[in-house]
Amino acid sequence: MLLIDEDENSRLLTSTSLRDAGYRVLVATEPGEGLALLDAYLDLDLIILDLKLATKGGPLLIEFLTCNRPTLPIFLYTAATLCERVLDQARALGVSKCLRKGAASDLIEAARQALEAQPVRIVGSNNPTILDHDVLPAIQQCGRDPGPSS
Repeated sequence: MLLIDEDENSRLLTSTSLRDAGYRVLVATEPGEGLALLDAYLDLDLIILDLKLATKGGPLLIEFLTCNRPTLPIFLYTAATLCERVLDQARALGVSKCLRKGAASDLIEAARQALEAQPVRIVGSNNPTILDHDVLPAIQQCGRDPGPSS
């Protein structure tokens, strides 16, 4: 999973909690860095985005993700109290969940549920519905056909 948070203390606490729970966590300090990691690690299966960053380039990142990696769950993680208007806007962009910072057990449980809900994907399958981590759109974009190998 990928954690994008500009606050160093929050990043450290959150990533440590998730790693202690057995998850592999990559960290980024801003949306552009997060995109670079997404490009480099196609097997990422969850994004956790700080709400502050969601207003500093985050909406573009969320829009990009929902278009290019539509099955990738996106969580907003914040210390702020969320009003319904903000939650509705986040959901409209494609955010799966909004969670409060400091509640590591809630985040870990939400991550577990989101990851368990994802379909099992098999690398190299001829069935595009189970092709590993949305590689098919990237391959099609490059003009290559991932059809059966000879």
